[in-house]
Amino acid sequence: PDSQGVVVRAGNGAAAIGRQRHGIDLVRVAFQDPQRRTTGGLEYRPQRPQPRTRRAGVEILQEGRDSRFGLMSEQATDGILISAIGDCTLGSEHGTFARVIAEHTGDPAYPFSGVAEVLAAADLTIANLEGTLTDEPRRRDKVTFRGNPGNAAMLVAGSVELVDVANNHSHDCGGRGFEETVATLRKEEIGVFGREIVDRRVLRGIEVINLGI
Repeated sequence: PDSQGVVVRAGNGAAAIGRQRHGIDLVRVAFQDPQRRTTGGLEYRPQRPQPRTRRAGVEILQEGRDSRFGLMSEQATDGILISAIGDCTLGSEHGTFARVIAEHTGDPAYPFSGVAEVLAAADLTIANLEGTLTDEPRRRDKVTFRGNPGNAAMLVAGSVELVDVANNHSHDCGGRGFEETVATLRKEEIGVFGREIVDRRVLRGIEVINLGI
């Protein structure tokens, strides 16, 4: 119905509202564009630029009343706000992950500390879990990402409620490693989708279904 919509926080500061009318999905996107233009059902509207700052390598709108949502704040009243973030590898035998976490006394809140306030403000935060959370042995025929099952607490501390496991590292520790990863996530009440798992939930009366391919 026209009264319902979904707001998606995009990495470039855009706001998107998806509405369904007569069975057709319509999307309205607002960018910081110098000119207004409409193409094929997508409406682009100019917005007054907001002051920006940079924390932990992530560019965000400076804080103030509604400024964290910037372009989408005026449209978020009748929908839901979703934050979608990319690959999250919570542990590996490669790289500096273990060392950096140790330098921060193992604090599970550290990995998402630079964006925690933004993610916590969303009705739903979705991430791609690029790797496993298991004690199962890793495969030796490829580069693998294996994190301690306890690292699932990092997702909880970062306000990540849902993860996609439909990627090329979900079985880095075989089938049992994948099953342990899913069980670990669910124990922490983190939703999972992908690899034939479907997540269905209702947020503010709006049904949200996530599929991973």
